[in-house]
Amino acid sequence: LHARKNVNRLLRAYDEFKKSTVSATKLVIVGEKLWSDDTMEQLYNKLEFKDDIIFTGHVSIELLTKYVAASKALTLVSYFEGFGIPLVEAMKSGTPILCGDKTALPEVAGDAAILVDPFSVDDITRGILEMDRNEQLRNELSKKGLQRASLFTWDRSAKIIWSALQQFRHQP
Repeated sequence: LHARKNVNRLLRAYDEFKKSTVSATKLVIVGEKLWSDDTMEQLYNKLEFKDDIIFTGHVSIELLTKYVAASKALTLVSYFEGFGIPLVEAMKSGTPILCGDKTALPEVAGDAAILVDPFSVDDITRGILEMDRNEQLRNELSKKGLQRASLFTWDRSAKIIWSALQQFRHQP
């Protein structure tokens, strides 16, 4: 749960979401705390709906796969990601995505996600509300994600890299 994962804004947005709805949706945060910073704990303790937030800590890949597949949505509102592997994992499992609109995330997600400004608690809240309330949208994003996931395979990546290496090799 590194600072760039933007968990503090996600926690604030989730609390605002819960204040504006009677939804039973819980927020499950998976990951080991890698950032030694007390601000997240201080913020968490001030939240009105902290009982609806579950921190799992580190989990096995098998359990992570089950969490992602069973989720209403994957929410990744990082403000910096080099690629966004969790998005591909969610797409492959048919889980709709809510993600930040910065760095690599929009490129990976394409039209298979709700994009939000990760620096705006209001925009993250809006995205959570939209995802929670709109089952038809979740179904559409799930279908689009399953289709888009086919773009991200190891074989396809290897072919692209091999092609680039071949072009470089033949340059004068």
